[in-house]
Amino acid sequence: MCDYKSGVWAQADPEGIPVLRSTDFLPDGSLSYGTAIRLALNEKQLRKSILQPGGILLERSGGGPNKPVGRVAYFQGQGTYCFGNFITCLRVSRADVEPKFLFYYLFHFHISGRTEPLQTQTTNIRNLRFNEYLAITIPLPPLEEQKRIVAHLQEVQEKIKALKEAQDQTEEKLKRLEQAILNKAFRGEL
Repeated sequence: MCDYKSGVWAQADPEGIPVLRSTDFLPDGSLSYGTAIRLALNEKQLRKSILQPGGILLERSGGGPNKPVGRVAYFQGQGTYCFGNFITCLRVSRADVEPKFLFYYLFHFHISGRTEPLQTQTTNIRNLRFNEYLAITIPLPPLEEQKRIVAHLQEVQEKIKALKEAQDQTEEKLKRLEQAILNKAFRGEL
């Protein structure tokens, strides 16, 4: 279903190529492009790790005591980026698979705790048993159904994002209200 490549590492270079790491993965499976580190990649490293739209980044190593590896993030294609070590990029290799459908399946696989049994742990670092991960069974409905599922999930994600923004705004208003009440109380105006 997928081809895959492992990431690269090199010296930091403020003029280098932006390289995404697992620290750039956001909780919803998107990426924080502004936090990518810039590295001095040679031509071979650049060819090996340059990202194409639809790439699924998989965290293979890292994590911690309460943070299992196996997180995924979806690369939309906003500019030239590569991916770092401890990351593998999965690329859909079949015409009957919608990349975003595979991403959503793998995202759910991780958040439901199903990557935990596929890990080994050394001193504070978790590693994904990659061959076992590649062998997981993925139900594959027809392509049109995959696209409908993706469209529905994206719609739900947009609603969740809007609700979170509204919640953040409400929390900010409550903080300002609380501060105003305290100010009035201490000035004897209540």
